[in-house]
Amino acid sequence: MTVESSFVNKQSDARMDWIDMAKGLGMLLVAIGHLLPEGSNIRMFIYSFHMPLFFVLSGIVYKNTSSSGFFKSRLFVSYLFFSVTFVIADLLVRVLLLGKYEPSSIIWEVYQTISFYGINVLWFVSTIILCKWIMGKLLLIKNKLAIIGMVGVLFILTGWIGTFYTMSSESYSIIRLALYFPILAILRPLNVLIFYVIGYFSKKYIIQVIQNRNTTGLVAIGVLILIIVWGLTPYCGNVDVHIMTYENIVLALFTGLSGSVAIIFICSFFQKCFTLTAYLRFCGKNSILFMVLHEYLFMSLIVNLILSAVHINNIILYIVGTIILTSLIIYIIKDQVDYCLEYLSNKFLGNNIKTRS
Repeated sequence: MTVESSFVNKQSDARMDWIDMAKGLGMLLVAIGHLLPEGSNIRMFIYSFHMPLFFVLSGIVYKNTSSSGFFKSRLFVSYLFFSVTFVIADLLVRVLLLGKYEPSSIIWEVYQTISFYGINVLWFVSTIILCKWIMGKLLLIKNKLAIIGMVGVLFILTGWIGTFYTMSSESYSIIRLALYFPILAILRPLNVLIFYVIGYFSKKYIIQVIQNRNTTGLVAIGVLILIIVWGLTPYCGNVDVHIMTYENIVLALFTGLSGSVAIIFICSFFQKCFTLTAYLRFCGKNSILFMVLHEYLFMSLIVNLILSAVHINNIILYIVGTIILTSLIIYIIKDQVDYCLEYLSNKFLGNNIKTRS
């Protein structure tokens, strides 16, 4: 075992709080970004780094084990479980609330699932699964700089290709749509792999910085970086990893990495605040459930209906209400969901399943 791996393994005996906290804060930013109106400066600012943050964090916790377990993970079971949940929920809404049934919509949702494009927010889960598999192959190359250079070039190329293909597919025909989903499903992991790889290779250095530096200094650096990212937002333009659109691909790489580092530094400071730490860790440990509930199981719709009933039109109350309601529902159902995922993992994939991916 190398000195580097020995150092890192000492940290993995107990899950690092700042990772869960950074995931939790990132998840809150995802929710806020989804609820803000398109084109707003704050939304563009959040989108410039919030998804790269998750891929950096996933790279940090990646373990270089056998890549044969492509489908044998809790993450893959979660992907299938929530995909089926969405299809059923969508069908019930269409039949019971809208009073109409459109078989084509359900068919496309199933197709998005099997093509690994992912329904709605589940694109992130399918992309992480593919990143983990590709990472196992990449690490067969022993030269770190060669790997970083390779994935850097892939980021630029796939970003350009994805943006061009998405823009040219605005008038969807059936054939183009059928091709669009699997093509994007392939391009996305190749595109975000740069964040995953840098997260993996920088883990030791990030831990050293957090342990050896004053956390007040780190939060000051993190805030300064976010101010710089905010200033660059108009030049970076719209960034949407989901549908692969970049207005400035090079600047998007910079804001994605720098914004991720800023959030990690800030979360190292938050560990001093118990209440905030507990809540961010709660959101981080249940990040997939948070992502699923706030976006497509109608939490925001419910809050909007309540505010409309009392004649309140306030974006801040709308966002805060959605986050609070989502958090409450997660607290109520998380144990039942965990039980279902554990049962399905053991039932269909055997007992040697990772409980956390």
